[in-house]
This record gives sequence, C-alpha cells and structure tokens, in this order.
Amino acid sequence: TTTPSSRRSIRLNMGPEHTRSAAWYAASVILILSLASSFVAGLLSASAACIWLDVPIRVIGDVAVLRHVENPGIAFGVRIPSPWQEMFIMGALVLVAWIAVRSSGTLSRIAYGMILGGALANIVGRFVDGFGTDYFAVGSFPVFNVPDSCITVGVVLLLAESLLVKRGIRKTS
Repeated sequence: TTTPSSRRSIRLNMGPEHTRSAAWYAASVILILSLASSFVAGLLSASAACIWLDVPIRVIGDVAVLRHVENPGIAFGVRIPSPWQEMFIMGALVLVAWIAVRSSGTLSRIAYGMILGGALANIVGRFVDGFGTDYFAVGSFPVFNVPDSCITVGVVLLLAESLLVKRGIRKTS
C-alpha cells in the first residue's frame, strides 16, 4: 500500500504564461485540422464532380443543381491574364497566411484554417486540371465548390468575430 507521503506529487504549473501557451497550441491544432479538412474535402468533392456530373442533377428543382463547370478564372469566374492571375492568387494566399500566423483567437484561427484550406484545395485542383472545378449551382448565384464554401464560411466567421469584438461581447486576445 502507498501512503500519501510515499506518493510522488505532480504539480501542474498553470499560471497565465502556461495558460496562454496551452491556448496557443490548441488554436494551432484547430488551425491545422480545419486547414487539412477543408483541403481534403475540396479535393475529394472536385474529383467526384468530374466523375459523376456529366449531366446536371436537380437537388431542389431549378433552385439547387449539381452541375460540373470548369472555371479558368478566380472568384465568380473573373479571368485575369496570365501570369497576373497566378501572381494575384499566390500573393493573396501569402498575405492571408501571414495574417493567420499572427491571429490570436480560436475563432479567427478556425476561420483562417478554413480560408487557407479552401484556397489550397482550389490551387491544387487548378495545377492538376488547369482550371477550377465548380459544381454547386444555387439560383442565379455563380456555380461554386466545397473549397469556395470553406473560404466563404471562414470570411463570415472573421466578420462575426469582428462584430463581437466591436460590440464588446468578445475580448481580443
């Protein structure tokens, strides 16, 4: 039998410095996981669209349709002459990654992970195929894909966090 005096005691030093460190590691893991999941979902969905969407599939009448579209442009099909388009995409990605590394809140790290994961999935698809693969058509909105949705949700999360901070509901870290 062990007595209290014979047991080793383990002390956890959870002062403010270690708490911030733990929060940073947790946020980093969230960033990496959201980036990875956005990236993988984007690649898998683009491959599935190329294989199964020879003919448009109506999901909700004419409102929501699965349709395979090859998009040589960037957002909303806007096309910038080469090499400017590629330079713009890479510059934007580097800028967002730079901002993401400096973000401190968990919500903003999730958001940046989604934005970067979606962007990387779109870039890989573009390098492999030479164009973006879009497949969700909703109403008259331009056709989009899962990586585009990840980017959009990430931006919405950043806007929501900004509004919460502005209204004093959430503190900046």
